[in-house]
Amino acid sequence: MAGIGFRLQKLFEQDYFSARSRAYGYSLFVTAGPWLVVIAVITAVHYLTGFFYSISFNEQQLFTVSVSYCFIFSQIIYGMIQLPVTRYIADRLYEKQIDRVFPSLLGVIKIVLVLASVLWALFAFLTPLPFYYDLLLLVLFFSLCVIWIQTVYLTSAKDYQSITLAFLAGGGVSAAGIIAVVFFHPAVYFQHAQAFLLLACFTLGMTVTLFFLSTVLVRMFPSYKETGQFTFLSSFDRYPELFWSGLFYNAGIWVCNFIIWFGEGHRVVENSFLYNPIYDSAVFWAYLTITPIYVFFTVSIETRFYERYKKFLGAVNHGGTLNQIDELKTAMNVTLRQEISRMIRSQGIFSLIVIFTAWIVMSQYSQQTVQLSIFQLAAIGAFSNGMVLVCMLLLLYFEDRSGALRTAFLLFAAHTLLTLSLFPLGLNGYGISFAVGSGIAFLYSLYRLFDYTGDIDFYLFCPDSRKSGRHFFTMLGERLNRFV
Repeated sequence: MAGIGFRLQKLFEQDYFSARSRAYGYSLFVTAGPWLVVIAVITAVHYLTGFFYSISFNEQQLFTVSVSYCFIFSQIIYGMIQLPVTRYIADRLYEKQIDRVFPSLLGVIKIVLVLASVLWALFAFLTPLPFYYDLLLLVLFFSLCVIWIQTVYLTSAKDYQSITLAFLAGGGVSAAGIIAVVFFHPAVYFQHAQAFLLLACFTLGMTVTLFFLSTVLVRMFPSYKETGQFTFLSSFDRYPELFWSGLFYNAGIWVCNFIIWFGEGHRVVENSFLYNPIYDSAVFWAYLTITPIYVFFTVSIETRFYERYKKFLGAVNHGGTLNQIDELKTAMNVTLRQEISRMIRSQGIFSLIVIFTAWIVMSQYSQQTVQLSIFQLAAIGAFSNGMVLVCMLLLLYFEDRSGALRTAFLLFAAHTLLTLSLFPLGLNGYGISFAVGSGIAFLYSLYRLFDYTGDIDFYLFCPDSRKSGRHFFTMLGERLNRFV
């Protein structure tokens, strides 16, 4: 995310409200744009269909679960390659080998689409849903997978206004199409026609975002070559911890849901999708409460902390004296602690306000007591989960890949073991494993970050010189390059 930091710094230097509003808006849409679009559209569907009753509950349910599955599994695929690819891009930009960046984008997209095709084929083979519905799911799945990849490359872009407009345009198209379906209720008569139309509108919006972002990327790389598309796979050999960190973190986010889908209150939609409406809804809204943390991280770390970080590394790399390095390290660590404290305080206050407001509103309805309890726990878990991500990214700033991997694995293991242990409690145990597991991972990541940065000069001057002896992905990339 260092790319957006430079732009934000210029905006924050301007002392008027509109510039700062643009800075917060850019950071929000660049870091959480697709996610917010998904949430906004699904929420709009719930409210619109609730008012007009033109879409049956079963069709609403099928649409919502279809989008959720595409979202979840595209994130897991993306999580496996996100960090190694990000590191590859950063290395190429640092070495000024810009012409090798765009080919890697093509290679990453091809590999991601192959993985997505395998998952979709398995699903299509097992599901009784009609093929035209499965095919539409494939288009949405592909679109989301590519959008996640594009966001990695777009962090080095300068045209953040276009990125913001891409997400807004896609969301607008989706919302407009869904509103049209709800109001005009087209007379179409085939199996799951209503869910199909809703899904088609949402998919159309995502494809608009995809093509809009594609134009931005092509504009970023006006002259490019297509050779060496799979050279990026060498990063999986050089930095295996990044692969496992991304996989465990993204799997850790959803493993509680996967297990609870088989628990008390679960439902099966069209013999194709498992879900738990009470738990999934609570977690859905809980994740919405941590939207501010994305803005806090981008603004706080990328504008304030990054300046101290850059000066410290500059002194290390360009012959600074011991006293200079020590002073700059102290200043950097003080700023780091201040910004993390500010993030914890700001997000914590916001989460508490949401929890308290939900308690006031939902306590009037006795039947909502269980869902309120799960939501409160999930909001605490989402807060901790968001801070885990912040700490992991900061550990990777300092090349502590081992610390990031341990944090991600702890998150996954804690969620898995606690959810399985509390599974017999049914609804009474839902949310506890998510809150406690995320809290444990957060405390460990915070300890690891401060402990590591306290001796960061030692780690920089005495790095671990061990190299991975594996070359499987490097050779795979070379072989794939021969066919392109």
